[in-house]
Amino acid sequence: MDSLPQTRSCFACGHSNPFGLNLRFRQEGESMVTDWTPTEHQTGFSDTVHGGLIATVLDEIMAWTCGMIGGRFAYSVDLQIRYHQPLKPDQSVVGVGIVRENRRQRIFQTEATLSVDGVEIASATGKYLAVKATVEEELWREFGDQAESLKALRSKNELPSG
Repeated sequence: MDSLPQTRSCFACGHSNPFGLNLRFRQEGESMVTDWTPTEHQTGFSDTVHGGLIATVLDEIMAWTCGMIGGRFAYSVDLQIRYHQPLKPDQSVVGVGIVRENRRQRIFQTEATLSVDGVEIASATGKYLAVKATVEEELWREFGDQAESLKALRSKNELPSG
């Protein structure tokens, strides 16, 4: 599976959200990766991509990293973001996320970076708390008929928790 299934409605990764970012994720080893090319309508000040959208992409990478590599989808409870370089519209961005710590698939420490041509644009660390089982059941429904294949892939990826 080259690119993982998307949810329907999510602002960051939903395939049916006409206002969203339509991010697609893939796994590369123990990392989650996405490609993103921001557009002109995603700028803030002076032809620079809005920092809030950059933060959203970093957050989404880390959430998918928890969900697929760590074994549970999770909400961010703490994000630390550092902006290294301005990001301009139409630049091709590569985002990479990893799990630094997995505490019993309940609490995750994660990291993510966004780069353009190998130059780091922004980086983040985050603390994530696994969603309740009932919430995760709702989330799986967002993947439609692809949920079972995604669950099977995730079960192969789960890292040992400590």
